[in-house]
This record gives sequence, C-alpha cells and structure tokens, in this order.
Amino acid sequence: YVSLCAVSETKLVPIECEIKSSFRLDTRELEEKITDRSKLLVLNSPNNPTGSVLSRKTLEDIAEIAIKNDLLVLSDECYEKFIYGGGEHVSIASIPGMSQRTITIGSSSKTYAMTGWRVGYIVVPDSLLPYVLRMHSIICTCVGTFNQYGYMEALRHAENDVRNMIAEYEKRRELVLGYMKQMPILDFAVPEGAFYFFPNVSKTGMNSTEFCSYMLNEAGVAMVPGDVFHGVDSVRFAYCKPIDYLRSAMERFKAAIDKI
Repeated sequence: YVSLCAVSETKLVPIECEIKSSFRLDTRELEEKITDRSKLLVLNSPNNPTGSVLSRKTLEDIAEIAIKNDLLVLSDECYEKFIYGGGEHVSIASIPGMSQRTITIGSSSKTYAMTGWRVGYIVVPDSLLPYVLRMHSIICTCVGTFNQYGYMEALRHAENDVRNMIAEYEKRRELVLGYMKQMPILDFAVPEGAFYFFPNVSKTGMNSTEFCSYMLNEAGVAMVPGDVFHGVDSVRFAYCKPIDYLRSAMERFKAAIDKI
C-alpha cells in the first residue's frame, strides 16, 4: 500500500501500532490524524505482518469515525480464515452504515493455498463500480478461465480442508511461540491471526536489515526486514511451512540468537 500511494500520488498517513499493545489500533490516534483532506482509510485484519486482529468493538468505533468524517474504507481481508484461539473475523462492511462506503478485498491465495493462481475478489459500493471496472480492464482485463473454475470449486467444496489447514497452522504457531519464549532478547506479540511473527530485534544491537542478514548467513533462515512495514526494529517471518521444517529452522534460529 505504501508503493500504491506513491504511484497514485496520494499522501500516506500511517497510524503506528505498538508491540506493547499487541499491535492493536488506537482509534483515538486514528481520529486525531484525520483532516478535511482525508479520503480513504486502509484496514488489514487479520494483519500482515503483525498477526493482529481488529475486534468487533474496534471496528464499530472505526465505523463511527468513518461515517462522521465521510471516509471510504478499504478493508483487506485476505487472511480472514486465519484466526486462532477461538477469535472471530468481522468484516467492517457488515457493520450498519458501512456497506456503501467500504471496499472489501479477498483472495484465494491464503485461504485456499492458490497463491500462484492470482485469483481474488473485490466488493465495492455501486457508486465506485465504474471506476473499479476501468482500472481492472487496464491492469488485467480478466483472470484466466481455469483459475476461476478452480476458485469456484474451492468455494463450493473446500471448507473442511480449510478448517483442517487452519488447525495445522495453529500447531505451527504454537511451535514457533514455544521457541520465541526461550529468547528474551526478542520482544514479540502473540499473533491472533494470519501466519507471521513480527518480533522487535532492537535488543540485539542490530536494525531489522542487519538482523535479517545475520540470520540468513548464520542460520539459513530468511525473513523480511520490518522497515518495509514501517517497523524499522522488527522483522517478519512466516510459519507456513510443515512442522518438521519449522522445528529445524527454529533450532538454527535459536542457536544463532544464543551467539549474540
């Protein structure tokens, strides 16, 4: 979204979410950042890279702010099924007064593991449809027919597979969490959704890029520096690999941490 703002020559106003509050959005700070030039609020829940999930109460507060300030909301819900610990995913478009001011984005990439097929969907208010169709026709015209049939089959018949997959992801999260608790040099919040950890590495004496380089060279573990997400002291790593693969990676990760 940072890059898209640059391309469209719009001004990005980030709302910082802190690790000590498990990266939860402070709606008071959100309201303070809004001006008469504000047009669009971008939400991503479950969140990439932090794994945080916006609660129903927070979304209701955001909806009130959006209506009051006549804002459109872009809701990225690509990780909607990746919820842990009995939590729930709530779409802000379902909150009264929001369906006609919300752009909802979904994807087959995460829920149905169809990443390379590049199939997703967008739900928009009637007033925005002409503009969305104009952009869509320029960017990709149409998704391949076989991709669409594959997604349709997944939507109709894959719910049991999705439930089994999410249960497996929760096991992977617990495995990584067990290792993370053994490394007090890293500050982290337990992810409530998606499939990422986003620990703060500042206590290591390295910034996010230096830490990623160190781990790649020392442990053979690849991560993404947090500065691309406005988190200069944090790193993102995914736990979307099989348990044995993750266990091996976390053993090497911990061994490298112990050397610092």
